[in-house]
Amino acid sequence: MIGLPSTTLLWAAGLTGAVIGALIGAAVTDGPARVMVANANAKVATLERDQARQAFAQADANSLALASAFERGNTLTRQLSSARTEASRLKKDLQHELAQNTDGRVCLHEPALRVLDRAAGLAIDLPKPAGGAARADAGHAATDADLAGWALAAGDAYAECVRRLDALIDWHEAPE
Repeated sequence: MIGLPSTTLLWAAGLTGAVIGALIGAAVTDGPARVMVANANAKVATLERDQARQAFAQADANSLALASAFERGNTLTRQLSSARTEASRLKKDLQHELAQNTDGRVCLHEPALRVLDRAAGLAIDLPKPAGGAARADAGHAATDADLAGWALAAGDAYAECVRRLDALIDWHEAPE
């Protein structure tokens, strides 16, 4: 008769089989999981790298656009300053010529000046009107030189407004 193995030996063989089976099962199921995690980590790393590159490229483009805007603004400011300098020179020349070509004749008396003093944008700086008979004798009048000076100042203010508006329009138009 063949003898049966002892119970201890059976238990040991069963336990060894269970441990080997568990190890094989863990290796079979854990291996693909590790590969999947490694693949996912690689994809995340690729996405993070691509996103960082895009962010850097966008920041670089924004930096270049800002530098270009500063340069364009500086160019427009220099052009405006140059135009103002030229306008100031022209105004001085015209004031000199007006002084030579006016003789101080009275052109407008006080009542007409009071009307103009109420007009928008004019600064005649007349004193407050006197009352009654004293008002008629106040004697304020504008000479041809005064009128020419006011006209020159109005034209200069208009030209300055045009220069400023043109500079704003140039700023807001798309750069070439």
